[in-house]
Amino acid sequence: MALKSGWIVILVAVHLFVYQGNGAKSPTFSTPSSTIQAVVGDTVLLPCKVVDLGNYLVAWKRGIAVLTAGTVKVSPDERLFLLDNYNLQLRAVQESDAGDYACQIATIQPIEITHTLQILVPPHIEGFSPEGVLEVEKGSRMQVDCVAGGHPEPSISWSKNGRKMSSDARLELHNAQKQDAGMYLCTANNGVGIPASAQLELNVLYAPDVNVSSNWIHAGDGSSANLSCIVESYPTAIVTWYRETKPLTPTERSETRSTGHQYWLMLHHVRSSDFGLYTCVAENRMGKAKGTIELSGKPHRVVFTSQPESRFKDRYTIAWTVHSLSPVEEFKLLYRRSSRSLSSPHSTARYFRRFDGSNNTVAGDMTVDNWSEVALRASMSWERDAKQETSFELKGLEPSATYEALVQARNKFGWSQISDTFHFVTRAYDPLEPSEPNFHSEPEVRGIGVRALSSTSSKLVLVSAGLPLITLLSFTGVFYGT
Repeated sequence: MALKSGWIVILVAVHLFVYQGNGAKSPTFSTPSSTIQAVVGDTVLLPCKVVDLGNYLVAWKRGIAVLTAGTVKVSPDERLFLLDNYNLQLRAVQESDAGDYACQIATIQPIEITHTLQILVPPHIEGFSPEGVLEVEKGSRMQVDCVAGGHPEPSISWSKNGRKMSSDARLELHNAQKQDAGMYLCTANNGVGIPASAQLELNVLYAPDVNVSSNWIHAGDGSSANLSCIVESYPTAIVTWYRETKPLTPTERSETRSTGHQYWLMLHHVRSSDFGLYTCVAENRMGKAKGTIELSGKPHRVVFTSQPESRFKDRYTIAWTVHSLSPVEEFKLLYRRSSRSLSSPHSTARYFRRFDGSNNTVAGDMTVDNWSEVALRASMSWERDAKQETSFELKGLEPSATYEALVQARNKFGWSQISDTFHFVTRAYDPLEPSEPNFHSEPEVRGIGVRALSSTSSKLVLVSAGLPLITLLSFTGVFYGT
């Protein structure tokens, strides 16, 4: 082939010498130089039309390589064809075909036009560094490079869950957190064909986080109780349940289950011996954590249900409800006129210590005083799993005054937690006001027995369920204070 090309060049040179010696007219091109773009796999046509060619020869060259001479194809590339004399056709173009192609008229001083062929290559992702899946520890720094190819050079962007994060080939996290874990998408786009994309799975290694759905669970004799904790971790943690300090194993009265991040300890036919502290302990190679739940037979915390405004200027019917799987035996109600912030956390906390049965004196600059205490025997009508409603009428109150109240409930397992502070107000004094204005309807008194203690002269009120008031006695009571 090299020998054949050499002879063609010699013949062209001899032909030029002889032809130009005859004074023939010089040829010119009727097609200009151009830039042609094509996508990989396309067929392209490089035009070359000549005016007054005469006996001159036309050759196609790419660099120093001669592709055609006259109507003879010199290149062995089977994808090359001459059409309409001198137009060069290239089929199934490849990325390597990009470059300059010259159509040359072989005069003594050769003249030529040049076509620049640009091959457009759709984008493609060449890989990640590292590839596919990446694990990093919580709080550490992470960077990943997305390498893409194509022509023109593609732009690269990162996204997570459809939200664009970066327009850089490098994705960086300076302080990786558990919420950073997930699937990341690298997308390359250069406007040619369909954008290319690839996924990276990022796993953040961290010690378990444990949260309990409730730190106090109420149960009763023979009832069932479901204790649960939410565990988030990577790698997945091993979860063990403890009662006090003893690990639990499944029995005929207990079982463990898990659904996703939620882990359950299910107790059946609860006994009083089951009451106590239960701990959910989660551990993986990054560390461990725990959450504690108290299983108790004591009543739920009392919830007030009465309206915050009284219908009267000197009395008020206060009402509440409590849920208990065992019969409530007693309530303790405390109330006083407010003379400071209506929700002092110190007052409630200190009083609760005394109210819960402690006889110890509480030291400190905050004191709890001026409380009136009412002890009520609970109603004997009790339905299992039902809320018990109770109300009591407070008398001898001051007009247009704000009061606060607290209540605890007791069953055979002990006293409930003290209620949140409840506030109510009496009406303003008005001598012309009707004795029983109808501003608000209030619940009826339902306690069976009542004992009222106050720091000032008060009354002992005995009320029978469903019966009218039968006795009023004056007495002098006592109070808790400093």
